[in-house]
Amino acid sequence: AINKLEIKGINHIHVFKDVNALKWALTIKRNNPNFKVSAGPFIVNLPSEAKHIIEDELLDGYLYFSQWHRNLFHYYSDSVKEKESNIWFCGVDTDYWKPNALINKNEKSEVLVYSKTNPEVSKFIINYLESKKIDYTEIVCGKYKRQEYLDSLQKSKLAIFVSVTETQGLAIFESWSADVPTLHFNPGVWRYQGNTYDKASSCPYLEDRLGVDFKGIEDFEVCLNEAIENVKAFRPRDTVLKKYTTQHSIDLLIKILSN
Repeated sequence: AINKLEIKGINHIHVFKDVNALKWALTIKRNNPNFKVSAGPFIVNLPSEAKHIIEDELLDGYLYFSQWHRNLFHYYSDSVKEKESNIWFCGVDTDYWKPNALINKNEKSEVLVYSKTNPEVSKFIINYLESKKIDYTEIVCGKYKRQEYLDSLQKSKLAIFVSVTETQGLAIFESWSADVPTLHFNPGVWRYQGNTYDKASSCPYLEDRLGVDFKGIEDFEVCLNEAIENVKAFRPRDTVLKKYTTQHSIDLLIKILSN
């Protein structure tokens, strides 16, 4: 395998996903120190997983989805903190995730509720929307088809995401690409297998042009009203087209690996 790679002029292996693939890449480097090996962001949820494979001294660098994702790994591992690190995102297919040209953006009245975690929060939101006679559709993560999600986005003026944390949040990017601003349940705490990290985010790429977040049911109503009042001022699709397309993602990856 080493000779074949050398013949092709390859000297850097990056492993996006799969622990076994990373084991193979590290074996290549162990037998040929001139190779560089980097990995991420789909390998492990914590540095301690898979027998601490990303702490291996042969691993040169690691990719993270967002700043808080990198901070999390660095918090739990000094050896990972010492490796080269970069932040990268999955881009969006803006030709697919786009508004319906036949539906006037200013005439939309429906709200989309995207439920991933904390069903009690989704229930509270749905009850509130019903009490205010606001039309809504609920999409449950893992239980919908892609076209169903797109159809719902194209009918909605706002998407409310109930997800306790997201390292990136690709479904959120898809909402923005369809020109739907977002409102996020964002308690700021990550819990996983007995670990707790209190500097997490459910919307790490959120900015003023994209939407609003809320910590819990206590401030939901105020934040919802703020989001609805600013629906016409948000520019989610414009932002995606400028920064978060598939091509932007590819260009960033090439730049990172080239350096």
